[in-house]
Amino acid sequence: ELVSMDIKRKTLFDKMDILIEECNTIKDNIRSGQMNLFMNNKSKKENDYSYSLNSIIKEEEEWPKEELLKYEKEVLGIFLSDHPLNKYKKAIRQYTTVDLSALEQYKDNTFKSVVGLISGKKIINTRDNKQMAFLTLEDLKGHIEIVIRPDLFEKLKDHLQNDIPIFIFRGFLKHDDAYKIEASEFAPINQPENLKINNIHIKISSELAGNEETLHNVKELLIKNKGSAKVVLHIYKNEKEKIIMEMPHFLKVNADKKFIDELANITGENSIYMN
Repeated sequence: ELVSMDIKRKTLFDKMDILIEECNTIKDNIRSGQMNLFMNNKSKKENDYSYSLNSIIKEEEEWPKEELLKYEKEVLGIFLSDHPLNKYKKAIRQYTTVDLSALEQYKDNTFKSVVGLISGKKIINTRDNKQMAFLTLEDLKGHIEIVIRPDLFEKLKDHLQNDIPIFIFRGFLKHDDAYKIEASEFAPINQPENLKINNIHIKISSELAGNEETLHNVKELLIKNKGSAKVVLHIYKNEKEKIIMEMPHFLKVNADKKFIDELANITGENSIYMN
């Protein structure tokens, strides 16, 4: 092989001009017969045309993951080696309350939260000369339009300059000609604390529900993390039946990252979502 597929793309990119020049030199030498003349005095390894090319390439560190994905999207139109949302699967589970692959199951004018990558945007001026935006937001299951009114756009616009803009959006789900969310608030994926958490939902499996120690640990964690977010328990009898219990006012919590991580250690990462 001329060049190993294991060579980092940054290396190939940085050496591209030199490699092209060397390829042209090899081609000219072959045409003029000089290659055969020089080969007589070289080892078999050096006689391989790829030797001169591989000797140019010195392995370098690859681009950081986000930069690599950005270049893949720019050049190929797709993410090839990975998808940037894979890094945030935990946050997607915790902050998403709408399935973009099955939007028809939701009622109009219901408040929803969604996490995704902005893959397209259209910015327009309103009649009073303010800017608003229509964003295409995609997650790992589908995509939806996000409508950003002028007041919210003023807060959002600087964040849109990120190389890979991933956000949490909240707002009312609408269905006219197509589904869309009219956003009322947002947060960059790495700053979820910017969102006000009104409710935290905890799924308790039938197995955990029968474990007194687990329930005691959950209660103790709620007591020591007092705040303003309402806690709702979803206790499953089986896969289809569940009991929904809203915790009393004195068990409202401060749903910060530390609390969420501690809770996930008790009930499991897939057991928590917030709105």
